Amino acid sequence: MYLANQKLKSLLSQMKIVGTDVRYPFVAKNQIQLCSIDLRMSNIFWRQKNDKSVIDLGPNGFSKVSPRRGWKRMEIQIDESIVVKPGELLIGRTYEKFKVPKFYAGKIVAKSSIARLGVSLFCSTDFINPGWEGHIPLIIKNHGINPVKIRPLLTVCQIMLITLSSVPQGEFGKGKYRSSYQNDDGGPTFWWRDQTFSNIRDGLSNVTEKIMEEIFSKLEEVDDEGLARFEKFMNSRNHVNITNSTDIIAEFLQREKKKEKIQKVLKGLLGVAQTTLLGLALKLLFDSHYTRAHYIFWTFTCCMLPFTIWYIFIRDETRYYPLIGGEK
Repeated sequence: MYLANQKLKSLLSQMKIVGTDVRYPFVAKNQIQLCSIDLRMSNIFWRQKNDKSVIDLGPNGFSKVSPRRGWKRMEIQIDESIVVKPGELLIGRTYEKFKVPKFYAGKIVAKSSIARLGVSLFCSTDFINPGWEGHIPLIIKNHGINPVKIRPLLTVCQIMLITLSSVPQGEFGKGKYRSSYQNDDGGPTFWWRDQTFSNIRDGLSNVTEKIMEEIFSKLEEVDDEGLARFEKFMNSRNHVNITNSTDIIAEFLQREKKKEKIQKVLKGLLGVAQTTLLGLALKLLFDSHYTRAHYIFWTFTCCMLPFTIWYIFIRDETRYYPLIGGEK
C-alpha cells in the first residue's frame, strides 16, 4: 500500500531528505505530491570513457576489474548544463539524498515529460530496500536526433513509500545484508565491490562479526583500487589471528603510505631525468659534428617525453589512503 501525502509528511524526519547545496534545500510543500515526493537532478554526472573493452559479467571475469574505471565523474555548477548527444548514455543522480525508513520500502518512478522528448530516464534502483540511504542513480539515454541539455535541479522522478506487512528481520547495509550501495553516491555499478567485500569476508572466517563490521565501516570511502589492494593485503594475512580492527587497518595504512611515497619519488625522478635529457639534447644540437650516438640519444629523449608527460600529468594517479577512520 502506497502512503498518501499526509503520512509522507509525518515521515520526513526519518527520511532525512537533504540537498547537496544549502542554497537549494528540499521544500516539502512544493515537492510532496498526492502520494509521492518529487526528486531533482543533481549536478554530478558520470560519462563513459572511450574504452571499448568487453565487460565480462561472468564470475571469473567481472570480479577482476571494476567497471567504474570506464566512467569519468563530472561535477558542474548548479546554473550550468550538460549536453547529452544522440545515442549517448549518461549516469546522473538525484540531487536529494534520503533514507527509506525501516518499516517501509521505496518505489522510484521517472517523470514521463522527459520521455516524451525522446530522452529515457530510468532509475536503476526503482525498488529500494528498508534502511537504504543515499542518492538514487539515474540512467539517461538520448534516443532522439537532437542533442539535449540537462540542467541540475530539474524535477526528474518521484519516490513512493510502501508499507510492509511485517517488521523485516535484519537491516539493509549491516551483517549479511551489507551492501556497497548503502550511502549510495548514485554512480556506476558497485557490483564488483560487493563481490570483493564478500571475498574479504570469506577470508576472515576466524574473525568475529563485530571486528569484521568495524573493518568494513572503515573501508566505505576507499575506492575500488584501494579495496582491491586491501583484499590482497588480507589474503597475505589469512593465517594470522586478528583480534581487533585498529591494528589491521593501521598495518594496511603503513603499506599504503609507503606506496604513496614510492609513487611520489618515481614522479620526481622521472621529471628530473626528463629535464636532464632535454637539457643535454639541446646542448648537443650545438656540436659541430653529429654522430650516430647523437641521433640515438635524441630518439631516446623524444620517445621518453610522451611517457613522462603521461605519467606525471595525464594518467589516473593511484590514490592511497592515509586517512581511514579518522587516522592521520
